[in-house]
Amino acid sequence: MGKNRVLWPIFYFEALINLCAAVTCFTAPAFFLSSFTGDLVPPVPLEIVRWYGVLLFVFAWLMVRGLRTGGKTIAILLEGFLAGDLLHLCASFLFFRAGGGLNPASIMMVLVTVLLIPARISYLAGSRKGDTEPASP
Repeated sequence: MGKNRVLWPIFYFEALINLCAAVTCFTAPAFFLSSFTGDLVPPVPLEIVRWYGVLLFVFAWLMVRGLRTGGKTIAILLEGFLAGDLLHLCASFLFFRAGGGLNPASIMMVLVTVLLIPARISYLAGSRKGDTEPASP
């Protein structure tokens, strides 16, 4: 097993977090939003949160499939997720600037992103050195 595969549990955990958030967004969008703000949200924006849940499900699916496939597939996915992490930090800044409060959900959201960035960079740096192998069947 390549040294980079020691990072895979982190990415599987990320997929689990995304799956849990996806289920929450899809089945209970008001509850999901209440983790970030106490503001009442009209019905149409709540439905957009359901769409976000669908995207999170797709992200979880892609991560698990990429990890099971290994090789170049996971490297390509991690490049995209890394770009998303950087955009996520920008969106978080805008959220806080707009008055989004510091609460456990918003802190955890940023903390997880900040912790995933070096894991992705480490994996990608290793994969460029050939320190990966295809997943076993």
